[in-house]
Amino acid sequence: MLAQCAVIVIFLLTLFVIGTFIAVLAISAIKEAYEDVQRDKSDNETNTSLCEVVDDTGKIIKKMWRDVQVGEILHVQKDEQIPADIVVLSTTDLEHGLCFIDTCNIDGETNLKTMNALEVSERSETEK
Repeated sequence: MLAQCAVIVIFLLTLFVIGTFIAVLAISAIKEAYEDVQRDKSDNETNTSLCEVVDDTGKIIKKMWRDVQVGEILHVQKDEQIPADIVVLSTTDLEHGLCFIDTCNIDGETNLKTMNALEVSERSETEK
């Protein structure tokens, strides 16, 4: 009789542990799915926002971020968010070619990082 009770208790404990494990996995999966949907909405919003691209003739045209190709030259304004890695070719600081970039969306750091324009493009701007 005691052995039968022990078997029942062990069985119930096993069901409880497995049930808890399945519940935690299900809640985690639902949370991950919700975050994926939110990230997808955010990505779509960013990808359909406009940016300024310098075309082959030197004119600035508006283009959706999703249509920007590697190697295109972007015209970036003050306080504009850029959802891509870029190389700074020139800045309004013609003497030193400096600009300040906030990367808090990438690494969470709130301090500004100093970036320098490429020396080749910096020199070509000052020679004009």
